[in-house]
Amino acid sequence: MRLSLLIPTLLAWTLGSAQPGTLDPTFDGDGLLVVNSTGTPRVCALTDGRLMVAATNDASSVKLVRLLLDGSPDPSFGTNGIVLVPTPVGTLDLSGFTLRPDGSGGCQA
Repeated sequence: MRLSLLIPTLLAWTLGSAQPGTLDPTFDGDGLLVVNSTGTPRVCALTDGRLMVAATNDASSVKLVRLLLDGSPDPSFGTNGIVLVPTPVGTLDLSGFTLRPDGSGGCQA
């Protein structure tokens, strides 16, 4: 299943490069980004403005995608901005995916 992420409002709020509530054309060229996944993607804004997207990839893994400020994949993260994390079947709950409270700037599930 192909799911569309509408994250420009978050990006505009984070970076201030577009009016709140409007699409930011500097993000992925049109303000929209499509991430392929089998489940509902979760988005976490990192403290430096980059975005981390987590989504179920299949029954046994989670796909993490780190995006740069312009919506392109972060080449310094995994392979072309993507890391697949194997998970035991039945433990793919991403509902709590959020910024870590310890101030490290990372995300946690």
